[in-house]
Amino acid sequence: MARDVIVFDSSASSTTLIHAPTAYETTMTHRGMASILLAIYQGYCEALFEALAEHSPDELVEIVREGRAPNSRLTYAAEILGRHVASPRAVEALRNLLDHPSPLVREGAVLGLEPHLDRHDVKEALHRAVGRDPSPGVRRALAEALES
Repeated sequence: MARDVIVFDSSASSTTLIHAPTAYETTMTHRGMASILLAIYQGYCEALFEALAEHSPDELVEIVREGRAPNSRLTYAAEILGRHVASPRAVEALRNLLDHPSPLVREGAVLGLEPHLDRHDVKEALHRAVGRDPSPGVRRALAEALES
């Protein structure tokens, strides 16, 4: 499946078509696209996660699943993943973050899971977490998510 080659202008939050893809570009893997986007954005940031959610959601799932971003960024990746990607792998990655050592990341996982509360496994995972999470802030986020 051919994809257009795009460039993201982070200062303008815009996407521009540069040219029709070459044979190499049409066979670029998701990880290759993510590497290009990471270089353009010069690090993990919300704009990168938004771009990955739109153009390479599997790579965003892997960033979250593997915890490749610093905690202060991983929380944003989790929120964005939950808002934009509804695949079982994405939801599983977010559920797994409920056990992350950082309360900041666990709260991001809660916010990422909130759009998926129609799923029994998500609701059950949040109910379990509310009774055992040591952070008052995360417990509050869990309670608010379950009330919505």
